[in-house]
Amino acid sequence: MKVLMLSDLYPPIIGGGERYVESLSEELARRGHEVTVCTVSSPGLPRYEEVDGVKIYRMEGFFQKIPFLFSDPTRKWHPPTRDWFITRQLSSVLEAEKPEIVHAHGRILYSFLTLKQKKRIPLVATLHSYAFLCPRTDLMRGNSICDKPLTRDCIACGSGFYGLTKSLFSYWGTRINRGKLTLVDKF
Repeated sequence: MKVLMLSDLYPPIIGGGERYVESLSEELARRGHEVTVCTVSSPGLPRYEEVDGVKIYRMEGFFQKIPFLFSDPTRKWHPPTRDWFITRQLSSVLEAEKPEIVHAHGRILYSFLTLKQKKRIPLVATLHSYAFLCPRTDLMRGNSICDKPLTRDCIACGSGFYGLTKSLFSYWGTRINRGKLTLVDKF
């Protein structure tokens, strides 16, 4: 089977979700599946490479060009909205690789949804955080579990975490795009 994995970040960027996608991709490839990973680009990493039987495409999006959105330039995550630059690159990968299924891990999902409607490729999403409910992604307000996700309180909560500009962007992106998640075939 031809599988396309979508991940906001991917090794050598280290994190739990990144390691999960890497392990799953490599195991599927080891079992004979054709696996392609599309992820957001990081400085110093090649735009394309093959590692342990997995094809890796790193894509630079529009939002990755806005430096104040990212406190760590090596971890330029996908925003909580569609990135047209990434959508265009994903379209090229779909044409080249012709996946039979797409497995999304993170907000890069938003850049794929328009293509899913056109291509009718089954879409599975694994949720590694609360990114689709909480602009901070952790569903915490201070030291407590948040009981009011996606309310205007998120702006103040996120401001302490990200700063006001990034908090507003994350809140509105998450809020506006949550209805699009109905396009996911299976969570």
